[in-house]
Amino acid sequence: MTTSIDDINDELSRKLEILKQERSNCIEIQHSKVAAVDATKEYEWEELLSKIKNDQSGARYVLIACQVETSHWIGIFIFFGNNDRIRTVELIDPVEESSFDPTDLQGQFAKYYPNHSFELRTIQTDSDTNSSLNLTIENLIEAVRQYQT
Repeated sequence: MTTSIDDINDELSRKLEILKQERSNCIEIQHSKVAAVDATKEYEWEELLSKIKNDQSGARYVLIACQVETSHWIGIFIFFGNNDRIRTVELIDPVEESSFDPTDLQGQFAKYYPNHSFELRTIQTDSDTNSSLNLTIENLIEAVRQYQT
């Protein structure tokens, strides 16, 4: 079964909304953004980065579900501080012993944020790439939870 980018955005938004209700006093969570992108398609990742760069919304989390291969998804977790500067950017790959090389994604990211590199992070993993989309969504929400504690 194929899942559309819109469906992924909806699911990530739904889970973030639950977290917003749980942590209603956290301003960063209340202003968070979600996105899903197919990085296997030329320019989609860069178009999303441009959109994020132009969105000067203050302190917020940006949660990105990013398709990097046919059935392989990763998460990109970005925390912007009050001054719209990145405080952290993490790449969360849920595939155990993944062979994914983030060099191209990092290179495109550096065009918009030249002073920041992905920190690699592991939360939940599985050896099956087919479960990477669901794990990516769960891992992004968990990253926000962990960042708040």
